[in-house]
Amino acid sequence: MRLQQYINETTLSDRARGQLKEYIANNCKPFLKEFGIRYMHDYFIFRGLKTQNIKTFTKIKTRKDRLPRIIDKDLHKYLNELGKELFGWKIRSEGVFTGAHFTAQAYGDVSIFIPSGNYKYVYIKNTHKIYTLLDMHLYDISCLNDIENFINKSPDKKEARKHNQKNIDDVLSKLETIKNDIKSIYESAYKTQGLSKVLTESAYEAIFKCDEYLVVSKDNRGVLSEIMKELI
Repeated sequence: MRLQQYINETTLSDRARGQLKEYIANNCKPFLKEFGIRYMHDYFIFRGLKTQNIKTFTKIKTRKDRLPRIIDKDLHKYLNELGKELFGWKIRSEGVFTGAHFTAQAYGDVSIFIPSGNYKYVYIKNTHKIYTLLDMHLYDISCLNDIENFINKSPDKKEARKHNQKNIDDVLSKLETIKNDIKSIYESAYKTQGLSKVLTESAYEAIFKCDEYLVVSKDNRGVLSEIMKELI
C-alpha cells in the first residue's frame, strides 16, 4: 500500500480513507487497544514536522540516529545514557518526539501521530521544569565556550587560563548540578504507562520508540475519529 501518494492531497477521497483505515486496522493494533477510544473522542497525540507539510497522511520510518536540534552534543549523549539506564533505550536518538498540540507546534507543522506495530514510550505531564533545565544547560555551555574562546585568542593562553580557572570551575559545577536535577526529574516525573489518561493535558510530551509511524493532517481529525469508531 502506497500511503505516500496522498501526502499532497487536501481532502481524503473514499479510496484514501479506505486505505488509511485498512493500514491502521492491519498495522496499528497495539495503538488501537491503548488509544483508539481516546482518538474516537478527539483526544490526539501530535507531532511537529519541519520537513513535510502533511495535507492528508503518510507513513514515516523512524530514525535511530537522531541528532540534537536544540541541546548540545554532551547533554544529548548524557540523556541517551540516562534513558538507557532508566528505561532500557536511548530516548534522545531513537525516540519520536510527540505531545500535546501546544508542545508539538514548537517543532513545526502539527499532525496527528499514530505508531505502527509494537512501541514503547516515556512521557512527562508538565514540560516546564525539564525544558527550563535544558535551556540553563545550553546557556552555561555557551558561557563555557565563550571563556575557552577568550583563552584561545589571548597572547598568553596559560596566564589567561589561570585567571579564568575559577570561572570555568563555577560553570562546570553549575552544569553538573543541572545534570543531577535533570536525572531527578527523569526518575520521578517520566512515566512508561498510562499516556492515554493524559491526552487532555495542555503541555505533556511523549517520546515513542517504534519502527514506523503515521502522521495524519489535523484537518482530517474528524475523518480519523470516524475511522476509530469503525475499528474499535
